Amino acid sequence: MGALVGGTTAETLDTQRAADRDLTTVVPIVLLVVLAVLILLLRSLIAPILLLATVVLSYFAALGASNLLFEHVLDFAGVDWSIPLMGFVFLVALGIDYNIFLMHRVKEETGGWATNAGSWKG
Repeated sequence: MGALVGGTTAETLDTQRAADRDLTTVVPIVLLVVLAVLILLLRSLIAPILLLATVVLSYFAALGASNLLFEHVLDFAGVDWSIPLMGFVFLVALGIDYNIFLMHRVKEETGGWATNAGSWKG
C-alpha cells in the first residue's frame, strides 16, 4: 500500500513531470510532421533538413537568451515549466512559415536560371 501526498510540492512535481513528458513526446512528433510536409512541398531531402535545423537552432538560441535574461539580468529564480514547450511550438510554427515563404521566393527567382550549370538559360 502506498502513501498519497498532496500539497503545493506534490502539485509542482506532477506539473514538472507532465511538462517533461509532453516536451519529450510533442517535440519529436512536431519535427517529424514538419519534416514530412517540407519534404512533400520541396521535393527534396537535404533542403527540408537544413530548414528544420535552422528552426531548431533558433529555438535553442531563444531559450538560452531568455534564460540569461530572466535568471541573470532580471534575477528570476527560474521559468515556468510550460515555457520550453510553448516556445518550441510557436518558434517552429513561425520559423517554418518564414522558411517556406523564403524557399518559395528563391524558387521564383531561380525560375530563369539554370541552377545546375550556373548560367542564364533564358
